[in-house]
Formats: sequence, C-alpha cells, structure tokens
Amino acid sequence: MKKRIEKTFIVIVMALMSFMTISFSQNVEKNVFVYDDHNKRDPFWSLVSEDGIIINYDDDLILSDLRLEGVIVDDAGNNLAIINGQILKNQDRIGQFLIMRIERDHVVFEKNGQPFTLYLKKEE
Repeated sequence: MKKRIEKTFIVIVMALMSFMTISFSQNVEKNVFVYDDHNKRDPFWSLVSEDGIIINYDDDLILSDLRLEGVIVDDAGNNLAIINGQILKNQDRIGQFLIMRIERDHVVFEKNGQPFTLYLKKEE
C-alpha cells in the first residue's frame, strides 16, 4: 500500500512538473521584450565611425552631413569623388542627393530639383 501511494505521489509530482514547465515556457514566450525606438535612432548604435566620421542613420541627409574628402580626376571625364568615405561617380546617390557633376574642387548635387554645391576644403 505504501509503495502504491509513493508511485501515485511520484506520478502526480511528475505531472505537475510537466504542467509547470509547459506553462512557464508559454509565459516566457509571451513576455519577450521588443525595443520600441519611437522612430528615433537606437541608442546602442554608434554615433561616430572608427575613422571619426559622424554617422547619420537617416536617408534624408542635409548638405552639412556631407564631407567632400577628395576628388579623383580622369582625363576622359570619369571623375570620382570621395564623400563620407565612399567613392562615388556621376549619377550615384548619397542619401537623397544625386551627383550631377564632379569637378576638380567641388561636386554639384541635385535634391528635389534644386542644385547644391559641395566644395573641397583647402588644407591650411
């Protein structure tokens, strides 16, 4: 009789443990944390690149976000510009800016039909 009570007790305990495990795992899945950024930059993203360039995560850059670091001039007219660490050519986009023309000391962009010029800074 005592062994039968022990076996019944063990079965009940095992059933309770199974039920609690299932119930606990379901509750854990329901309480998964999801970060809501409220349409702002994630605070864990870096603000500055390893090269010291300010990182802008928005696609809608403003002209002051762009830094013309260099121009590569080709005799055939296939000039390249180095902007914010990216090598770009005519008709490439950076953010919402379309590169229209690359000259020796400046780049002409277009954004929403309006032209913008970014000059290469002279070293002092």
